[in-house]
Order: sequence, then structure tokens, then C-alpha cells
Amino acid sequence: MKKLIVALVLVVVLIGLMVAPVMAARGPYFSTRITSDGDRLPGMLVSHYIFNTEGVSGTLHTMGLMDTKTNLELNGLYPFFLEADADQQAALTSYFDAKPWPQIYLDQIEDEIEGDVPFFFLKADNGTYTLIDGFVYGLGGDEVPLRIDDDYPVGLYTYSGNLEELTEVEVTLKVMRWASGFSTK
Repeated sequence: MKKLIVALVLVVVLIGLMVAPVMAARGPYFSTRITSDGDRLPGMLVSHYIFNTEGVSGTLHTMGLMDTKTNLELNGLYPFFLEADADQQAALTSYFDAKPWPQIYLDQIEDEIEGDVPFFFLKADNGTYTLIDGFVYGLGGDEVPLRIDDDYPVGLYTYSGNLEELTEVEVTLKVMRWASGFSTK
């Protein structure tokens, strides 16, 4: 009986030693919360974030990150591109064409709307993570926080990028107006 117990303990220990590295070797992951003007947006990375606005022209919201967790060694700028269908592209083009902007600004935003250049970047700097505005960066290389207009067209916007071993990371932002009601669905 004693030999059987010792044998069973030995088997359990051996299985534990074989399984422990597999359980500890969690795959690459990245999780975060998005903020607007320092306030956490409802939602999550695996579904979508809700960005409620009042529709006020000329008001900008600064987007940020909090509670970021990852096991990736990220450093640098990681581009995220807008994935817009034809209707979204038309609505965004109309929205930006109505602004009294010089042609160089309109050209930059058109390239972003078409998904040809990054809408924003995830900046990773030794464990600090920020969102960099692709529009400003594309115009002159300045790294300023991502900003979104309060009167941005309502809709569900998806942005995709790659973070080292993680490919096709998607961020979805649902832009709503307070008057249209609040929903997390």
C-alpha cells in the first residue's frame, strides 16, 4: 500500500511538473480600458467601447488608456487603421469636407477614412501606453494624444492593428449622442 501511495504521489508530481509550464505559458495578450478626458468609457476591448457625446462643434475629447495589461514587450508606435464601409466613408468625408480646412488637412483625413494611413497609434514606452493622434502625426510627425470631435458622426467604428505577436487587434468605438440614449449593447 505504501508503494502504491508513493507511486501515485510521484505520478501526480510528474504530471504537475509537465502541466505547470503549459499553464504558465499563457499566450500573448493585451488588455486595456479607453478613457475620454480621463473618464473611463463603458465597454471593453473584446466587444466595443461607448463614446457618448453631446454633438457640440469645436469641442475635442482627449482619448487615453488606463489599466493596460500585457505580457508583450512593446516599445514604439503601433498603427491602427480605420475599417469603414462605403456608407461610413461617405458620412465621414461629408463631415470633414464641411470643415473650413486647407486641402492638405482634407487629403490627410481622406487617407485615414480610406484606411490607407493610420487613424491613431498605440505608443508603448517602457510600460507606459498612450494613444497618438494619426491625423496630427501624419501632418508633421508630432506625437499628441488622440482627440475626437464631440460632434463626430454617430456610428460603430472599427480600427485594427498589430501588436508584436498579436495580429488583427481590433478596437471598436460606438459613437452616440446623449440624446439618443445610453446603451451598452
